[in-house]
Amino acid sequence: GDISDQGEPLLPLVELTDLSAGYDFDMQASAPVISYRDVTATRTVQGQQMAVIEFYTPLFKEDTPTLLHIRKQSDGSILTTISLEDFIRDNHITLSVATEVVIPKLVEYKGVAVSVSLPQWEQKPVGPRL
Repeated sequence: GDISDQGEPLLPLVELTDLSAGYDFDMQASAPVISYRDVTATRTVQGQQMAVIEFYTPLFKEDTPTLLHIRKQSDGSILTTISLEDFIRDNHITLSVATEVVIPKLVEYKGVAVSVSLPQWEQKPVGPRL
């Protein structure tokens, strides 16, 4: 539980590190490495209230150095860190043939333990949107 100075509950802050800011015409990383960071929003998912966030990032490979940090909003301290490379490998996710992929992660805090899992996920071809 994270609480503001006024005693209000605060939602977690999520950060994705080490992502390229852009690519050139040969799909080579051409810009500096950046991080995405935002505060989660409460949403009802499968009948449960959850803190949810979505990032739309440039493509990356399975061996990405990207880390996902879940932080307290009040002081920025890290609660959990997840390696995307490990998560992709452990859940047998293939990125090499895709042009767009959604990788959901369900992070549950259960007492003093943290559980990270893949919630009801399957690969689906994605077509261009107009």
